[in-house]
Amino acid sequence: MALDPKHLSTLHVIRERGGLTAAAAILGTSQPALSRLVSDMEIRIGAPIFDRSSRPWRLTALGESLASQGSAVLVASARAAYAVEQFKGGTEGLLKLGGTPYLSDAVLTPMIASFQRAQPDVRIDQTHAYTAQLLRRLKRREIDVVVAPVDTMDITRGLSSRRLVAAKNIIACREDHPLTRRVKATPAALLEYRWISPPSESPLETDMRDVLNRLGVKHVRTAFSGGSLSSVVQILEQSDCLAVLPENVLNQLVKRYTVTALNLKLSTPTRTIALITNGDDVRSHLLNGFLKFIDAQFKALVTAANGQSTKPPNK
Repeated sequence: MALDPKHLSTLHVIRERGGLTAAAAILGTSQPALSRLVSDMEIRIGAPIFDRSSRPWRLTALGESLASQGSAVLVASARAAYAVEQFKGGTEGLLKLGGTPYLSDAVLTPMIASFQRAQPDVRIDQTHAYTAQLLRRLKRREIDVVVAPVDTMDITRGLSSRRLVAAKNIIACREDHPLTRRVKATPAALLEYRWISPPSESPLETDMRDVLNRLGVKHVRTAFSGGSLSSVVQILEQSDCLAVLPENVLNQLVKRYTVTALNLKLSTPTRTIALITNGDDVRSHLLNGFLKFIDAQFKALVTAANGQSTKPPNK
């Protein structure tokens, strides 16, 4: 009996997403439409694909087998797309990139623009999320590559990573902030000013609390929280607020905004910005070219930062 390969791949998505409703959101359809598709398949096959006695529905042994074949269909489709892309020479196609919000806005977006100036026929779909979410989407093949801060525990079996740069955090403020006129800021001085907190439950918020705890600062007054990088920078420029930001992000912001880093040595979490892909991917010529480009761009950033880091405080 011939089955539609698209229907098999749909079963794989349902299994991976844990149910019809979540799968429908990914597939761009509705839950009732998926339910009808499953029922039609069961009528055609003459056997149940889902055990409807449980909530949520669970795949039967036959359903599991068909979903596994659906995974193979997706792999075959990816290999076919790779073959076509290789024929085109890597100058056309779609890349799905995932990055953390601040890193994407300040660092990755200019790199994407530079890449597309050289490859104008390449489309890039960018996803903003935190590292754990991005890695889950990468494993589900919803994105092709992740650029994000990670520690060794984040890189699980099946993933391949390449270290780009150390992920250090620093305390940022406006260029003419009162603390920049001191030879060296002290932890006690940080209590004199209000703070901008990263979005709740973000890794950077955890890092901020960790940085302050290591400095012996238990409580700070929060003026603003949860905003985008653009809103954080605007508040920094127009107030005496302080914020913890990734060093690589601030190094890009100082080129466009009147912000700087405080002269205060921090002990930060051991993380790196990494380039992460699925270890078993059949990489297209386009993806390989993009990975090499991003690697070279970060090396250039490191070289530039070593030559001249963030703007020195005003004397």
